[in-house]
Amino acid sequence: LVDLRLSDNQLTGQVPLAVAELGGQLADCDFSGNAGLYMPDAQAYRDADADDDGAICAVAFSSPEDIGEDAVDGIEELVPEPLNPGEANALTTKLENAMAKAAKGQYSAAINQLEAFINQLNTMVAEGTLTQAQAAPFIEQAEALIAIWTDLL
Repeated sequence: LVDLRLSDNQLTGQVPLAVAELGGQLADCDFSGNAGLYMPDAQAYRDADADDDGAICAVAFSSPEDIGEDAVDGIEELVPEPLNPGEANALTTKLENAMAKAAKGQYSAAINQLEAFINQLNTMVAEGTLTQAQAAPFIEQAEALIAIWTDLL
């Protein structure tokens, strides 16, 4: 494989590390035009950035703040259905608390908040409030933040 072009395909979520590593080695790789696709700014991804330009396959690294804001915006889009305002508030509060703790350098506490966020999402899936497909992007975003903050511990 020499070239990989997946631009403008409505791809969303976190680019898997294995794909980022492959993309960093290719002569031509382009994932541009996929607005919902992100590359977490974590050390493992930075290591895969062969030309050290802050992007792989034309997808720039996303800061934790960007990932957190995208998750909050996505949760707000699920109101009034399938989430009610109280359920959405409980989720966004956990995210906002995690971001605030990380901003203070309290990465262990931030990770604990995100684990509670993931547990709440899994409970909502088990109860039928959300489908697995609806919860998956938020779980991926939380896991990306956990990976970034774990690198900082």
